[in-house]
Amino acid sequence: APLSALNQLRRDLLEKAQEALLESRRPPKEMADLARNKLKDILDEMVQSASSASGTLTGRVPSLAVYADSLETVKGAVEGGCHRVYFEPILGQDKKDRAAKAAKLIKEARAICGRVPLIWKWPRITHDEFFGFAMPLLAQEEIDAVMVENVGAMQAAMNAGDDLHILGASGLNVCNHLAVQELTPPAELITLSPELSFRQLSSTVAAVRLQSNQSKMELMVQGSQEVMVSRDCMPLPARAEYDPGEFWGLQDMKRIFPLRLDDDKRTHIFNSAETCLLDQMPEIFAIGLDGVALDARGRTEEYAQEMTVIYRKAIDLTERGNPALRQDLESLKESIRPLALGGITHGHFQKGLKDEIS
Repeated sequence: APLSALNQLRRDLLEKAQEALLESRRPPKEMADLARNKLKDILDEMVQSASSASGTLTGRVPSLAVYADSLETVKGAVEGGCHRVYFEPILGQDKKDRAAKAAKLIKEARAICGRVPLIWKWPRITHDEFFGFAMPLLAQEEIDAVMVENVGAMQAAMNAGDDLHILGASGLNVCNHLAVQELTPPAELITLSPELSFRQLSSTVAAVRLQSNQSKMELMVQGSQEVMVSRDCMPLPARAEYDPGEFWGLQDMKRIFPLRLDDDKRTHIFNSAETCLLDQMPEIFAIGLDGVALDARGRTEEYAQEMTVIYRKAIDLTERGNPALRQDLESLKESIRPLALGGITHGHFQKGLKDEIS
């Protein structure tokens, strides 16, 4: 028989074996329904307890942070009225004088931010060469905190001194309250995984609120979510040099996945549509998050400013509350569509991942 037929036979056998194994271990429908109802009651009680402890049943009013990678997007975010800036400066692929360039950009960003807290966002993938110039800069430059994407960078930040404030980005992939508890301290704020649904976020935040040692929690509500990182520099076969201001995309049928190179020529691949949770702001309030964030990296000053203004309006409208809130949010959402790259999506917020218990 052809090799392809043998492979198909193997796949069919494994699939049927998997189905048989799952069926043998699957509880009766009545028991599954009972377990789901009991879980729902537990989660509702946790949310109610957490809300009572915070003194409100309507949730918390989240602050607004913006990710930026250029002085232009920093300026747009500050002028738009954000509460924090997460600055990940583009240092270029020439490794010479990276320390001097980073110091210069941080100093200029600090001047733009004024009283708005400036957090130095470290790259998702860090290495010894980065730490070699980053650690001395921590003592020299005026920054309010650092944000890290992995536990190795978190340990390096901890070694820099007890007075350094540390925040956790989405790269930590925090999916439950146990992970939050494990990272607190040192993390004073943790960005929860974008793969969590509304129900999972609610239960995670409620469980954290019952702990004595709490970290603040945040969620990315607008921007292109990173889906993959490749060590290959994809644009270079087509062009001898890479211009950060030039758009590159990977086309798959009708969708285009944006590409962006980091300072070490790795290619970061992003989702073909931007996450947009603006119309879900009442649900975000109800979850009890401390903050929400917009990702303006790789975008223009105008994008950062306009998106920040739109989300500030959405937060203010939700805080005030009125019978036409849903219609007002939908109207604001329509103003986002022309700004978004490749359309907009709720991501996993409403339905969660396929393997989530329903």
